[in-house]
Amino acid sequence: MTTSSYSQLQSQLSSVWPDWKITGTLGKGTFGYVYQLVRNDLGKNYTCAMKVLQMISDESDENLEEFVRSVSHEIDMMMQLKGYPNIVTIEDYTVIRGEGTRTILIRMEQLESVEKIKNSRGGLSRAQTLQLGLDICNALVSCEEKNIIHRDIKLSNIFYSEKGGYKLGDFGISRTMDSIHEKMSMSSAGTIQYMAPEVYHGYKYDSSADLYSLGIALYILLNRNLPPLCNAYNTPAGNLSISMVHEANMRRLRGEPLPPPVDADEYLASIILTACSPDPAKRFPSASRFRDALQAYIDHKPVSRPVPPPVSQPISQPVSGPAAAAAPVKKQGSLHPQSYEGTTISGPGPVQRPAGGGTPRPDPAPRNDGPYDRKKGPASGKAVFAYGLLVALIAALVLFLVLLIGKNKEKNEDKDITVIVTYTVRYLDASDKTMVSESTVKEGGLGATVTVQAKDVEGFKPVTEEESIKLTEDEAANIVTFYYQKDSGNSPKEEDPLPESVPESESGSQQVTVTYTVVCFDTNGNQLLSSSGTGTAGSTVSPAPPEITGYVLESGPDSLTLSEDEENTLIYYYEPEVSEPAADIPTSNTITYNGHTYYAYETSAIDSYQEAQAYAESRGGYLAVISDDEENTVLYDYVFYGRDLPSAYFGLSDENSEDYWEWIDGTPYSYDNWAKGQPDNQHGAEHYALFYYKDPAYTWNDGDFGKDSTRGTVIFLIEWDVE
Repeated sequence: MTTSSYSQLQSQLSSVWPDWKITGTLGKGTFGYVYQLVRNDLGKNYTCAMKVLQMISDESDENLEEFVRSVSHEIDMMMQLKGYPNIVTIEDYTVIRGEGTRTILIRMEQLESVEKIKNSRGGLSRAQTLQLGLDICNALVSCEEKNIIHRDIKLSNIFYSEKGGYKLGDFGISRTMDSIHEKMSMSSAGTIQYMAPEVYHGYKYDSSADLYSLGIALYILLNRNLPPLCNAYNTPAGNLSISMVHEANMRRLRGEPLPPPVDADEYLASIILTACSPDPAKRFPSASRFRDALQAYIDHKPVSRPVPPPVSQPISQPVSGPAAAAAPVKKQGSLHPQSYEGTTISGPGPVQRPAGGGTPRPDPAPRNDGPYDRKKGPASGKAVFAYGLLVALIAALVLFLVLLIGKNKEKNEDKDITVIVTYTVRYLDASDKTMVSESTVKEGGLGATVTVQAKDVEGFKPVTEEESIKLTEDEAANIVTFYYQKDSGNSPKEEDPLPESVPESESGSQQVTVTYTVVCFDTNGNQLLSSSGTGTAGSTVSPAPPEITGYVLESGPDSLTLSEDEENTLIYYYEPEVSEPAADIPTSNTITYNGHTYYAYETSAIDSYQEAQAYAESRGGYLAVISDDEENTVLYDYVFYGRDLPSAYFGLSDENSEDYWEWIDGTPYSYDNWAKGQPDNQHGAEHYALFYYKDPAYTWNDGDFGKDSTRGTVIFLIEWDVE
């Protein structure tokens, strides 16, 4: 954000909430930027987050007001959940109207997303993952009570609060079930990596789609941070390419059975795969049943055993009826199946029921009154005493082993939930606060107190030999600073102590020198670098954002007013530099018109409009845009030449909003050539324009991008801009 736009936003904020000040950028969400706000109340600072949604239009104000009405309705709906457990709290919102613009400011509690936690700490433990599942199921129970579907559940929309646990946020695109039933064509909602198949394909759906998305989120956390159908045994998360993830998502959305997550035992995997069933009827029937299945797993604590990678066929989906959440799961070992609201859990051993009904009783144990010698009959009293003593010794040994195993298990469970955080050690010159040695980054357990030894720096001597710090969740505040004085070979002179303040000025006011930190993150929350500087408390510093090779600045504060009492931190976010793919234009069967090259790609390997779009972009082009009658005629004749069923899709769709057609590259929708009665959405989900092969008048029809039944192929036009 530029200085002028940042100042404008602060001015807008002050006009509605004058006590709040913007102190930094927290990140960029699905629909806008998120900023940190601070309010001082009686000497104590309070923080919150503010999301900014903005729409700009050159057309009538009616479009802008429609945007306001739509978003305001959704925010009001989310505010119905204010105070519910495991839901991010919306504190307030306001609409700012300007000429040709509408800006919506939403103030909410500030939390850290699980996506950032996962990326910065390498993932969550199994215990933390299960707790996340329970908490978000509770949130979805509240949504079901209000008849609300979230429709965009993903790890970046799940947040963590030390006091409140895991919380579901960003209901920016949710709709009530009644609205969903009235508007069938909303397949663009949500994030494809977590999207349920019925949502992606544009079919009618309900709250079961949220359970599916939550199941995928848990799957990823239990699959070493990899999406389903990516080889988690042999592929580190950092080595996945975009094409690999896209291919895995397409296979999942086509209904391919999922293998179990690699870090889930057989019992837990069956729960996750039930939630992720491609058939909504085979998922848990409600969020409460999903929650109960997870709680039953936690309560019974079945023995964890690693699940090997599938050899030929992946694990089959559990089968369930309309009133059951999952089919009985075959367990090994000493755990016996017991029906629990449709989900198989471990329980007590088999029971017998009397023929006439009544209370069941356990199987009778065989009678054994002591040792027996077949020749001499029952054993003597001494033999019985010796036998009893032996039994008592064995029982004592078994009890000791059980206690020992229990302690080891508690230790292992404690280790599982240890959260590793990073902290920075800085080495500064005591006289001018410049760095005398490069900062180092270390790791430790959250909440632990670590003691750090000063390192040797040539030509300098540390003022203190060691420093201690208690590690917190705020890694930007986890900083240990060592000050150094120049080493002249003698003891430090009395006139060179660690400066705490500067002499009073002629006006009588005292100036205090403080340190500030500049921390740079990528948009996934990974720290790229940090540096520090100094200034006078109360003054404003405006450091230039560091230049980082391979990254471009996305957002960050323009300045910071230094405080003597608070940690002074400026946070900048960077995006990776993305170079446009080189144009990969076929060498034959193309046509060039008006400075553009076109190619009709015919294939049986691409199943959706989104896949065609991704393929075109991977070759440096895009799905064709048609601007006038002449271009339409040229392309129509090109497609029809030499083809027996000459139709082809191009870059026009209404998948974002029914009957609102728009070109894929943002070109204004000012030209069309629909056939009579078209578009008609005849079969539902016909969101994509194509040449109408039944009409020889160069006209268009709307279709669903399905493959022709006789050929099993689809044709789409790719366009390249030619220099």
